[in-house]
Amino acid sequence: MISLKHVTKCFSEKKILDDVTFQFENKRIYVISGESGCGKTTLLNVIAGYMDVDEGKVEKKEGIKLEYLFQDDLLFSNLTVKENMYVKYAAVCKDDQYFEKTSLEVLARFRIDHLADRKIAMLSGGERRRVQLALLFISNPDAILLDEPLSRLDQSNQSLIANMISAIFGHKLCIIVTHEGVELFANATRLVMTGGKLCRG
Repeated sequence: MISLKHVTKCFSEKKILDDVTFQFENKRIYVISGESGCGKTTLLNVIAGYMDVDEGKVEKKEGIKLEYLFQDDLLFSNLTVKENMYVKYAAVCKDDQYFEKTSLEVLARFRIDHLADRKIAMLSGGERRRVQLALLFISNPDAILLDEPLSRLDQSNQSLIANMISAIFGHKLCIIVTHEGVELFANATRLVMTGGKLCRG
């Protein structure tokens, strides 16, 4: 579904990605670990098209719809959970007549329907992460890129979020970069970024 072919990306003459070649298949979860600054986020940004490569190319299935979960939650903290949902829904759907039904179903799936009218600023870190995942889900992407989805969460929330990602998004292509909780994604293909290379872990 997404192919990297001899991808190289440099910053200040330092090779962050060095001749990376890999094929990401549909309906698979890939977890990429590695030390901070090794190029994990750069790899996601290249796949998403936010960064151009210096050499090589990124090939994607025609018409593929990508969604990206950033390290920072990018939520409107002064709006409620439901209002944040509407902003996303309005951006991807032309007709909002099904918003009420759809939003409640999605929020229930992520166990945050009881928080629909609560402002984002009042939520815990784990609750905010679940809102992020719900916003990804509502746009029905073919593939999702997740940058450190378990960061700044306690152990119980890390397990909860990892299980939700595996259960709800497991039928899509998921590419996850993380430096913690790799073992929580039990059925994932494990990869490691080291020395600018992407290797099987």
